[in-house]
Amino acid sequence: MKHDIDALASRISALGEAVSKVNDAKHCEVLASMIRRPGFTSVAEYELMHAHLDSINAQVLILHRSLQALTSSVEKIGQS
Repeated sequence: MKHDIDALASRISALGEAVSKVNDAKHCEVLASMIRRPGFTSVAEYELMHAHLDSINAQVLILHRSLQALTSSVEKIGQS
């Protein structure tokens, strides 16, 4: 595989932009305000939302750990 450093730089930049969009989005604020509305949710809807939040949280934690591991590994390259 050819080493296309510019392509890697573009991918890193795209990742940063994607993470930034998630961080800047107001999803949590919207969800927090919606759950307080009278009659918002049934038992089934509550369980569905709870499961989704658990899943999203797990995915974010995996992303964080993956980025930490990648960064840590890359920092060791070229060091003796």
